[in-house]
Amino acid sequence: MHNQILPRAISIANRAHRYQTRKFSGLPYIVHPLEVMSILERYGVTDEKVLAAAVLHDVIEDCHEIFENDIRELSTDVHVMVRALTKSPSESETNKKLIEGGFNVQLIKTADIASNTREPILGINYLRKKLNQLHMFDEVIGHELHSNTIASIILTLEKTGYYQ
Repeated sequence: MHNQILPRAISIANRAHRYQTRKFSGLPYIVHPLEVMSILERYGVTDEKVLAAAVLHDVIEDCHEIFENDIRELSTDVHVMVRALTKSPSESETNKKLIEGGFNVQLIKTADIASNTREPILGINYLRKKLNQLHMFDEVIGHELHSNTIASIILTLEKTGYYQ
């Protein structure tokens, strides 16, 4: 059953996001979670549960918990990671969950930020907020994905004159 986790996660994500599009590009939303998974794979992540959580990271948040039971039935470990990646009512609560989620949760969130920062039109405040969030991820400091994502955001901010 373990080897069925990733295909089942992709199927759940496809169903959950089927009518959604990306805000700026207009692409089908499923492109984003698949890109998050792909980024992790490029950085050597092979754990199917981590990749499944990456594909499902926005499902509970964006689909009002409709698919939460599907995720829970898929894998308790995946469900715990997705819950940790789901925004809370307050930013401080969200950051606390991400920090307490540990390495895999922080790595998925880093890949999520890397994917989101590829959107063509991003606000300076968004980039600053995500840069600050990345600096809190002590579990993944030194990981190549973490370092590259921070460098990319700083470069973008420098180009616009908003990074000192």
